[in-house]
Amino acid sequence: MGFAEDFFQEEIYAPFEEEHNVNIVVDIGNNAERLNRIRQGTATIDVIYLSDYYAQQGIEEGYLPN
Repeated sequence: MGFAEDFFQEEIYAPFEEEHNVNIVVDIGNNAERLNRIRQGTATIDVIYLSDYYAQQGIEEGYLPN
């Protein structure tokens, strides 16, 4: 993850995981790699963060809700 990884783990992910009894798996990579995993059907994703450009591609291709 890089920038502020420890902060996010301690202050955001860990409390959320404990409160909701879930495990957060952070799958890093650039926008194209993340969108391609959706296109290929090789990932189960609940939440994804993409730049506007790649999000729009995913929407237009029917992989992301509008």
